[in-house]
Amino acid sequence: MMVPEILLIAPIGFSFPALCGDLCTFRGDTFGSTGQAVAVLTSPGTNTLLEMELAVMVTTPDRTPLELIWVIQANGVAEQVAGWGDAESFKINPMRDTAVYYAGIPSMRVQVAFLFTLSAQPLDEHLFTIIDVLAPEGFEMSCQEGALWKLSLPGGIPVCQRDGAEIMRLLLNETLRAGSYSFVTEAVLPASMPTLPTFAVAIRENGAEAMVDAAFDVPGWPSTSLLVTQPTLAWSTAGYGQLSSVTITLTFNNATDALLSFLISLPLGFKQLVRTAADVKSSNSKLPLLKGGQDWVDASQPDRLRIMLEASDPLVSVGSYRFAFPVEMPESSSVVARLNVWYFCLCKDRSSIVPGEAGVLAAFPMAGFLPGEVSALEQYRVKTALGSVIVSGSFPWVEAPHLMCIGAIMFCLMHVIRLQETT
Repeated sequence: MMVPEILLIAPIGFSFPALCGDLCTFRGDTFGSTGQAVAVLTSPGTNTLLEMELAVMVTTPDRTPLELIWVIQANGVAEQVAGWGDAESFKINPMRDTAVYYAGIPSMRVQVAFLFTLSAQPLDEHLFTIIDVLAPEGFEMSCQEGALWKLSLPGGIPVCQRDGAEIMRLLLNETLRAGSYSFVTEAVLPASMPTLPTFAVAIRENGAEAMVDAAFDVPGWPSTSLLVTQPTLAWSTAGYGQLSSVTITLTFNNATDALLSFLISLPLGFKQLVRTAADVKSSNSKLPLLKGGQDWVDASQPDRLRIMLEASDPLVSVGSYRFAFPVEMPESSSVVARLNVWYFCLCKDRSSIVPGEAGVLAAFPMAGFLPGEVSALEQYRVKTALGSVIVSGSFPWVEAPHLMCIGAIMFCLMHVIRLQETT
């Protein structure tokens, strides 16, 4: 049978580029009133399309549609219908391992951690350098300076091309390649949180704006009645394999008796070195720690630390709370986690071990750091200490030989600060 033409009718949501293959064209036609896109495959010369292997390019929808049936209409000479056929479509696979973490505290500015795994590898001159985020209703996204941590994204600090109400776009200065990535931004959450918040994360090719990979309907996190500020993460500077003192500070703006423990999760490669309760410094005596000497600290696993509260009187009062504990840095850059995010979890039980468990009322992600990196708190302390030694803001009297002395003073002050934090 001679079949010089085939009509390919796509499922709802699928479409075709104008040039959809060597023998394929798309003129924007749809099949009747269904809205289904129709592409035309035309035989070259007098050849039949039967028994030929035909490749067609399609544009996939955001998510898998309810109906997944492709329909083929074979046309003979003079365009008479020679036959019909149908086949079940492939499902739309979202970008792998895509997840979003934040604590659902209404009206609060919090850190939002994004994790994803890209499967596609850029070819030739193609650059996968655009990350688009669509946030739930009422979320005010921010990627400006001081509100963006690139973590494992390639290149330097991304350009914040767009942010604001429910939207954010990052422009990278180096292309993404196949692999796992993480980054953290900030957001101000709405006073009235959505019941089922969802995000979308899309990777686009620079210039063409073509979508390379994406995940839609990524679940967010439920709101909580706890009014707690985003915890801050500080550390004493230390190199690979060395000891650092990590400090986490947060503030309760309302009192609560709903908690039985705090859970601190460390990224892969970092190890907490708590051996006894004395190794954990808790700053606020009002915190109702579990009675029984050493029992209020569970340091049985190196990748997490649990601080347990007294069940008979678990009231956490309004105020600020700070915890400091020793941590061993990763041995080398090869073991530094690409998903370099710490978590501080508020738990209603003492058994939760990961942020997503039912016993976790709120899980705060905290952008991680690298060995050798100086924390903002330590920079501030050094600056403050220097300000108390040298009153003047300018140094017209400083000559080149004296610059080494000032550098030595800064080094000594940083060393003293680290010693104070570890004692």
